[in-house]
Amino acid sequence: MEAKVPGTDLNVIERSEQLKRYLTTFPNLILTDFLEFRLYRDGILIKKVVIGDYFSWQSLKFKSVVQKEEDWKDLIQQYIS
Repeated sequence: MEAKVPGTDLNVIERSEQLKRYLTTFPNLILTDFLEFRLYRDGILIKKVVIGDYFSWQSLKFKSVVQKEEDWKDLIQQYIS
């Protein structure tokens, strides 16, 4: 699992040399900024779930509000299976 600070642009991270190495090294990887989760298998993005937005998290302090909870649980289940 590669975790970044909430609000980090994961599209930029996805193109980084570091993540490219991780994607070729680890067959099962999650990239997250704690609001968005991306699951990769064998270097291919297979699922992406956004469970919150940065504005609500940062400005409104709604840190406990989770969107798409079932999709997130499914992503985690796929990761551990």
